Amino acid sequence: MPEEELERDLPPIDVKELLQENLRNTTEKPINIERPPSRRKRDYVILTFVGNLSLIVLLMLGSWNAVSLVFFISALTLFNTGLAWVMFVLMDDY
Repeated sequence: MPEEELERDLPPIDVKELLQENLRNTTEKPINIERPPSRRKRDYVILTFVGNLSLIVLLMLGSWNAVSLVFFISALTLFNTGLAWVMFVLMDDY
């Protein structure tokens, strides 16, 4: 019963008026759909440089033997592949 009273109080729907209103709203200002440039490559280069430099400094400060050299090479490999995986596969553009 309250729904019928509500429908009686509303003006009739004019489809042409609704379409004209939609057309007026779309012609005002177009939306900028260009994506901003990604900073991902720059951050990757910076992180690679800093990470590799810090690993090299740790190697220079530590002891020099075959085991430490193998650990150093494996750390460089894991760091660089992990960083590339995170930056270019897991993360979105930012």
